[in-house]
Amino acid sequence: MKKIIVIYLLIFAGSIVAQEVASNPTRPSASDNGFLTAPGYLELEIGWTGEENFWSVPTLMKITPFSNFELGFLMSGIVNHYKFEGVSETETGDFGMQLKSQVYSNPGTAISVLGRAEFLDNDIQRFTVYTAWSFVRTFFKVDATVGGVFHSKNFDGANSLIYAVAVSPKLNSEAGIYLEIFGESNETAKPIYADLGVSYAVSPRFVFDAAYFMGLNDDATDWQIQIGFTATLFKVFI
Repeated sequence: MKKIIVIYLLIFAGSIVAQEVASNPTRPSASDNGFLTAPGYLELEIGWTGEENFWSVPTLMKITPFSNFELGFLMSGIVNHYKFEGVSETETGDFGMQLKSQVYSNPGTAISVLGRAEFLDNDIQRFTVYTAWSFVRTFFKVDATVGGVFHSKNFDGANSLIYAVAVSPKLNSEAGIYLEIFGESNETAKPIYADLGVSYAVSPRFVFDAAYFMGLNDDATDWQIQIGFTATLFKVFI
């Protein structure tokens, strides 16, 4: 635990040395946004997710080697901890890769397309494809995501429609807040959720976040809590 705290402090210190760029957090909301990480910079998103009988530490590392393409490497959990019928188990989560391309951008609108592949247990791959839309207006911002999830092997609920819409007022301060509705639909379940999230930018390159998720129907998990941060680290490509 002490080593993890030291690593976090080093990340924080490195992220506030220079202020010429700003982070582009895509956590903790379910919706993505139409923007990309600052070109050439390595950016880290990491946090703690907890719900009944389960917690994990999901992580995403992003970099934009070209102006319109962002490459990401993710873990569904550096650590995943389960508790079932009094038995606890801790394991490493699944690894994945993603590619995000910004296809349209002007001062008020940004649109990106993302494709992701995750390598699950039992030689199953999960593929996610969606579009991410961001609309920036004078007093508020809207992020919307719609797409699909597919698996390399067929089973009940293997293919799903996913959607999310988040609205955040422009507060003109280091603090931020959003309200979101999101869900999934397949042949076996149609969970719907609402979540409320807050953020605080210690610097343009380091943003803390927290969110509370609430299930809105019987198919959804009752609750979930997330806390974490996004940090723009250092420039890799010129």
